[in-house]
Amino acid sequence: MIKPPIVAEGDDLFVYKSPEQATSHLEIVDILESNFVAYDSEGMLLDFHIDFFEHTRKFLWFKWKERYQGAILVEHQPPTNCSEYLRKRLLTYLRHQGKSEDLFKNATLIDLIKGVGEYMSWKI
Repeated sequence: MIKPPIVAEGDDLFVYKSPEQATSHLEIVDILESNFVAYDSEGMLLDFHIDFFEHTRKFLWFKWKERYQGAILVEHQPPTNCSEYLRKRLLTYLRHQGKSEDLFKNATLIDLIKGVGEYMSWKI
């Protein structure tokens, strides 16, 4: 089970409550054409996996299957811990938002993620 993901693109960070929220927010074309990097809340590297999915639809007595392209987040293989790199990115993001680095100097990774999440108006 993947913990709440953090998706980075350039200097931008997006903190999501669940992998499903992250993949539903990002468009497939953006994933394919950009340099998104995803981590879980412990700093483990994640990969986007794009595939075709089927959904069965019904209307009255009609039944059909629809295929659509979607993305899921999976754990990177081999497992790669990037917690120190993620910590630096989170600190940089908070500094760019006007937060004092002294407030977060001794903060844990979860505290930094909560700080970014509060800036984005939600709490873990």
